[in-house]
Amino acid sequence: MMKKHQYTLDRIENGCYVFIDYPAEEQTLLIEVSDDKDVLKEGDIVSIEEIDGSYAIEVLEKETKDMKENVQNLLDKLKNKKR
Repeated sequence: MMKKHQYTLDRIENGCYVFIDYPAEEQTLLIEVSDDKDVLKEGDIVSIEEIDGSYAIEVLEKETKDMKENVQNLLDKLKNKKR
């Protein structure tokens, strides 16, 4: 059993969610899409815990929202620099 750990959903590939550990982004975790009842979106930050051979995945709404806002702010800054 692994303890709860935070990941970012990087992509969905070949029927698997590809998670990258958050915030270090050094390790990946693959989980079959059918293993999760919820529909996840790329960029979601989640907490994952392995329980008896299956995974409990919880979307961290606040962290996901904050990260998306930070990314949008950085994109806006880049756009303004080009003008």
